[in-house]
Amino acid sequence: MLIFWPFSYVIVDRKVGVIESFRISRELTRGNLMNCFILGMAAFVIYTLGSAACYVGLIFAIPLIVFALTYCQMQGEALAGVRRV
Repeated sequence: MLIFWPFSYVIVDRKVGVIESFRISRELTRGNLMNCFILGMAAFVIYTLGSAACYVGLIFAIPLIVFALTYCQMQGEALAGVRRV
């Protein structure tokens, strides 16, 4: 799961098939497994806290997950407001 989480972003971004997206996802996450693990744990905590209030909190919790930003940053794309050092 840690290796293949960005496959849906790859399908949309690069317009490739499912099998090809898994190969590209593996290449993107190579060397970033600890970061992917921390991102997954943070997402789990945020979803758990958001669902504690009868799922009403998920309205606020879901946008806090930054998977799309992480995908862009792993590709080396510049993010608005983020300066590379």
